[in-house]
Amino acid sequence: MDLRQRPYPVPASEAGRLEALWSYQIVDTPPEREFDSLVSLASRIFSCPVAYIALVDDTRQFIKAHIGMEAGDAGRDASFCTYTILQNDVLYLADATQDPRFEQNLFVTGNPQARFYAGAPLITPSGHAIGSLSIMDTEPRPDFTADQMRTLRDLASLVVDRLEVRRLNLQRCRNEQRLEHLAHFDSLTGLPNRASLWMHIDSLLAQGLPVNVLMADIDNFKEGNDALGQLHGDEILKHVARRIRAVVPKSMFVARPSGDEFAIVVEGDMTSGAFERLCREILADISAPFQVDGRWHEIEVSIGIAIAPQHGVSAQELLASADLALQEARLEGRGRVEVFTPALRQALQSKRSIEIELKRAYENGELEIVYQPQVKLSDSSLVGAEALLRWRHPERGVLSPSDFISVLESMPLAVDVGTWIIETACRQSKEWSDAGSPIQVAVNLFASQLDRKADLVGVVDRALQLADLSPGGLELEITENIILRREAAMIAQLHQLRKKGVGISFDDFGTGFASLSHLKSFPLTKLKIDQSFVAGLCSNSADAAVVEAILHLGRSFRFKVVAEGVETLEQHDRLLSLGCSLGQGFLFGRAMSPADFSSRLPDWREVA
Repeated sequence: MDLRQRPYPVPASEAGRLEALWSYQIVDTPPEREFDSLVSLASRIFSCPVAYIALVDDTRQFIKAHIGMEAGDAGRDASFCTYTILQNDVLYLADATQDPRFEQNLFVTGNPQARFYAGAPLITPSGHAIGSLSIMDTEPRPDFTADQMRTLRDLASLVVDRLEVRRLNLQRCRNEQRLEHLAHFDSLTGLPNRASLWMHIDSLLAQGLPVNVLMADIDNFKEGNDALGQLHGDEILKHVARRIRAVVPKSMFVARPSGDEFAIVVEGDMTSGAFERLCREILADISAPFQVDGRWHEIEVSIGIAIAPQHGVSAQELLASADLALQEARLEGRGRVEVFTPALRQALQSKRSIEIELKRAYENGELEIVYQPQVKLSDSSLVGAEALLRWRHPERGVLSPSDFISVLESMPLAVDVGTWIIETACRQSKEWSDAGSPIQVAVNLFASQLDRKADLVGVVDRALQLADLSPGGLELEITENIILRREAAMIAQLHQLRKKGVGISFDDFGTGFASLSHLKSFPLTKLKIDQSFVAGLCSNSADAAVVEAILHLGRSFRFKVVAEGVETLEQHDRLLSLGCSLGQGFLFGRAMSPADFSSRLPDWREVA
């Protein structure tokens, strides 16, 4: 009903007044001692048989506390309080039967047959009158003094104080409940968090129950999150949470322990067939296309599985085992499921050991750079060199990258090592240029060097400046794991470097999933044919076809093409006949120390 059509007056700030009332959450609540005591006190002070605290809701008067009258509520049209809340001071009626507003009021004509009435509005700190503290008598009182009105106002203030205490207590309880919820649930997805997951697993294990943990992780989520923004990524996480919760039985515990990881706890024994079906359903349901902000997505998850007590007797051990299985699933490819094996833990321990040794090796100068020549196939003249990392281990001797590079590239240390390699290669390129052999030195990049914080452009600029080397003396080699990320900020960095004159090479082309669209996105100057295809060039028609296709792409895109792993004259001649102009491999020279490389500069035209 429109406020203007109601059969009783309404305050101008009715909406704000109701909001203030509802903030106390007191309407339709049972009696409370504090308010009953204030009503009794008012009755005694004024020697009135009737006293009550009334709160005016949208359409009625709710009696919170009372004495000398029935507690039934009344409509606002039959309420003295309806008029009390219209003013800031006490509403005083010496004789209600003489006031046309109340002469037919039910409280006057019926029980308690009120004649005298005085009501002080309950005014909140925000200035809204939400009800009244009222007193009544069955006899008129023409002598209600100003002091008595002031006393009634003071008592009304005490009622408001009690309401404020109640509101603050409610707010504190809500905050405690919220904090309790935040302590155990993920605020984004509403799923239980890591703490709840640990407690749930430990509780099941304490009961001696079989426990199976599935850890699911969104494949390539970080790359998508960086490209599309965190808000978009949050929507994807919420969507995946809903899909997992919908596909697994309600009896299973689903949590989001961190980032883009989700955990599913299966209580009791499960057959391998049931496990397989559950994982297949999760993978299929999550991989179904969906939209976020008008953009279509198709995502996949990898799953790691650990089973108690075989793989752990505590939540910590079990989750660590499931996480190791998940890491293995990610390494094996997208949309994979792996079950934990002890060998995974042994591999992790080995990896951690190598990480510790690598930090020490970098600090102690045990890392070295060797150079392998790149030549023109037509005359074996030197055109470039690839900088390759070696580790002169104090106990194991010289280690090749295959012994440690996969560990290094996963460490934050990779950025520092990568910077050192670029600076060292630039100095070496400048030294050879000054010696009369201006060749381009190629450096393999770690994926982490292309993260925004690594500032690759700044690193290269400083290295070129320190070495006093022209940009054309440096080439940066990127691999497929970098190409497939296709992050706008990363591609922009490479374009900046290319505009400066730095070469950009795609290493090991043809071995993975990079497509023509990838080639178009990147400012490449060179393709490198992977040595696996060169090895089979003269004996395997499929390898030969791949080599021919890459050479054709190179001509189409106007890229230079380098064949890696050239070891025989037969391979050399076949590549030359196919139109490949550049080569690298043992036929021309193995990776050498800077001194050995320099000693061969004068006579490089001879085939090694």
